[in-house]
Amino acid sequence: MQLAEFQHQFRQALHYQASGESCGIVSDQFSAEQRIQIYRNNLVMSLNEVLALTYPKTLALLGEECFEQMARQHILSVPLHTGDVSQYGRGFAKTLERFPNVSQAVPYCVEFARLEDQLDESQQQQNEFQMPQYWQSLEQLSLLEPAQHQALVLHLFPGCTAFRSHYAVFSLFKAIETQQFDQLEITQSEQGILLCHQATPPRCIAMTPAQYELFCLLEQPLPLAQIPAPLLAELAFLFELGIFAGFSLAPQGGSDA
Repeated sequence: MQLAEFQHQFRQALHYQASGESCGIVSDQFSAEQRIQIYRNNLVMSLNEVLALTYPKTLALLGEECFEQMARQHILSVPLHTGDVSQYGRGFAKTLERFPNVSQAVPYCVEFARLEDQLDESQQQQNEFQMPQYWQSLEQLSLLEPAQHQALVLHLFPGCTAFRSHYAVFSLFKAIETQQFDQLEITQSEQGILLCHQATPPRCIAMTPAQYELFCLLEQPLPLAQIPAPLLAELAFLFELGIFAGFSLAPQGGSDA
């Protein structure tokens, strides 16, 4: 058996799609199937820990027993193809969707898991961020001439992304952190941003529709000249959040990507 063939067969066996004997495991006092089961158990335990770290509040929401059952299904149906587990767990919300008894009992769990997934991805993007050379620091804003303000393009930190939900997932995130659920109205739709800075814990910040719309326009990014004036009234709020990494100036009449 060639190495590549053996590796493929071993992965299949780990996910119950092949037997221990089929990948060359030798039986002695323990059968080949018993031996491969040890590897299977170790895989499930290890990746369950990865999922619990990626989705800590989804774990708190579902409870340990339910979460571990969902995690096991995800692990067995979504193989790990590399030794790098930093991306493992993407799409866990889709696994939850496959179990109507869970999504019916906790209908907001899928969107909440999607929020934590996006939050983890935002954290990784922020960790890899290097400011492009053509961006200017925010300290240089005071040097702009008034005529240049319309060409101003504000650039967001990559660890800052928009998120919208049919449920009050931002409020739920905070409620789980504080263990204060009395004022939670989970059926209220919410929108906002997921914010990750290297120096601070990840945050979920709910926004008004106007604040959210402004953020999405800046995310494109668009120069201020192309943004409706009423929305610009919310710009001070966004600055207070510390979400801008720098700025550039768009060519006359165009946007600066």
